[in-house]
Amino acid sequence: MANFVYLTAVFIILLALGMFWHKLLRLTPEEGVALGIMSVMLVIFFVGLLGSTRPAVYLLYAMAAAGLLLYALDFPKSREIAKPRRSFFTPGILLFAAAFVYAMVAFRNGKILHIDEIKQWVPSVQYMFAHNTLPYGPDLIGQASTFAITAPFHYFFVQLTGFVEGNLFVSNFLLTAGAVILPLSGNTWKDWKRSLCYGGIVFLSFSFLYTEPYWSMMVDQAVALWAGALIAWGLFHRIEGGRWALLAACLLTIGMMKSLVGALFALIALLGLAIQWLFSGEEGWKAQLKSLGQKIKKPKNWLVILLIAAPFLLSFIWGRYISSGAAAGGGAAVARAASSMRATLKSMLRYLFEPVQGMHYTGFHLNVSYVTFMAAGGILFWAVWRSLKKGALRREYGALAVVYELGYIAYFGIIFYAYSTIFAAYEGETAASVVRYFSMYMMLGWLPMLIPLFHGGAERQVRESSRAGNRIIAVVLCLSLVLGLQGDFSTRAIVGYQKSDEIYKLREDLEIKEPKVRELVGDEGNIYMIHQQSYFRTTGYARYLFGKRLLAAAPMAFSPDEINRIREPLSVNQDHNINYSVYEVPKALEQLEAEYLWVYSTDEFVTRSFRQMFGVTIEDGEIYRIHQENGNITLELLGSTNETSSDEEEGEELV
Repeated sequence: MANFVYLTAVFIILLALGMFWHKLLRLTPEEGVALGIMSVMLVIFFVGLLGSTRPAVYLLYAMAAAGLLLYALDFPKSREIAKPRRSFFTPGILLFAAAFVYAMVAFRNGKILHIDEIKQWVPSVQYMFAHNTLPYGPDLIGQASTFAITAPFHYFFVQLTGFVEGNLFVSNFLLTAGAVILPLSGNTWKDWKRSLCYGGIVFLSFSFLYTEPYWSMMVDQAVALWAGALIAWGLFHRIEGGRWALLAACLLTIGMMKSLVGALFALIALLGLAIQWLFSGEEGWKAQLKSLGQKIKKPKNWLVILLIAAPFLLSFIWGRYISSGAAAGGGAAVARAASSMRATLKSMLRYLFEPVQGMHYTGFHLNVSYVTFMAAGGILFWAVWRSLKKGALRREYGALAVVYELGYIAYFGIIFYAYSTIFAAYEGETAASVVRYFSMYMMLGWLPMLIPLFHGGAERQVRESSRAGNRIIAVVLCLSLVLGLQGDFSTRAIVGYQKSDEIYKLREDLEIKEPKVRELVGDEGNIYMIHQQSYFRTTGYARYLFGKRLLAAAPMAFSPDEINRIREPLSVNQDHNINYSVYEVPKALEQLEAEYLWVYSTDEFVTRSFRQMFGVTIEDGEIYRIHQENGNITLELLGSTNETSSDEEEGEELV
């Protein structure tokens, strides 16, 4: 119950930040909340560059308090609004609140299961929470080079709630919800039905648009949705006044959410807004370009140019010097063989026609692939475009539709280039996780595709004869998404079903064994772990519990067919596993300066091999102290994790 109270307090602070910008810059409530979300990430990051992140949190609290005060006093005075204090709570804000309530209930007691989250995103927040600094210290489990600016947003949440894994799902869902409501800016309670329908469609569509569950900390969804939200928002708003600050903050933050990819999506968002401006004039795009040349000459417009250029300059610096993780494991670009590039292309083409996860229609089992989504999206674009009256919105929407559909070819080419040059060879040839990048492009176009159907500003720009047709399109979208839900929807939307997941059981087992392991090995000394029986990324989950002393350069499992030798010295800082023969273990123990051996699980082959090398018969759960002297290694049995720990024995005695 206390966790719900603390989460609600953080949510109110987030709304108060929205009120601050809403009143100060005369933004709409949705725009204020969007800028409030951006403020959290940017303020904490830039203050954190100076040292402690705590002053940033206090500054944000002060801004929130000022926001509540400005809202209560209605200062500056709202223009042409009969009940200004009620005007903040629009349908968009209520959808934002509904997203919070859903996440708070559905993600309660959730555990982090995705290996990327365990190895990178969660440790960054955990480090910030423990040290109140940006995650660049030696104790960081993940790589500092893959830091994303979403970490400060999660850090802001756990300041009040404490470090609870399920709360990280809540903060990440709210981060994406802020993007979803931004295009509703300008909708009033006259448009509540449209807004509700829009929110329902977007919520249900996550089940097939995104490759991960609703409970996730991955940054892909946030990057794509914020870029798409900016484009959809621009269809109904002229960028002027305080909106320039919102635009600059969003472009900067998107670029810093994911190395290289974030900058690409920020550029796509700016391209979308530029296309809208280009086709907004009645005299045509050529006249718009001429007027641009005249505006650039005026010094007062240089600030606007600087605001637009600054995010990309800072994103370049971010990707080059701070978050360079995209290239961290990459092979040499010019050294990639043509056969390897062909394998990459074949893998990517195959994934284009794979069904999108979670979208299966009950009855006739129609699977929607990435290609069929783009085709269906083209039809939806055409149907909505045809329903609009001739004018700026029709021109802008049509131009965006053409660029989005044809732009997929360019996007595919960029991803192919990245997999052929930046990614490591084994990842490139199999196009590992490429479905996530395809999914990002789908989410990018989804909000701009939908918004003319549900924004109140489009009402007068829709032909009389097409209004009924647009309502039918909205109903068909809703029914299609509802009928397309299968039994696995609940497992993707509610964390309560995690307990049936094999990875959840693995994490639970590791957490049960953790006290006994710590009792046997103490607080110091590197631990070499062997795990023959189950999930191959066990070391990553164990390292999340024990930190860098759990050696990630251990191979976890050995194969009788593995004959590789250790050619390069192993390092305790390696965050990936090296495949080598079981008979190379003595050399690995020496190079890694291992002090303990944890046999999480073994098999006949490994047991026989260790008996030959060390003269001991190892069993599941056993922990040994490693003695190294004059090049000789001996193992001393300390105990087993299958035994009851002293803490548990004391607890049983008390009972």
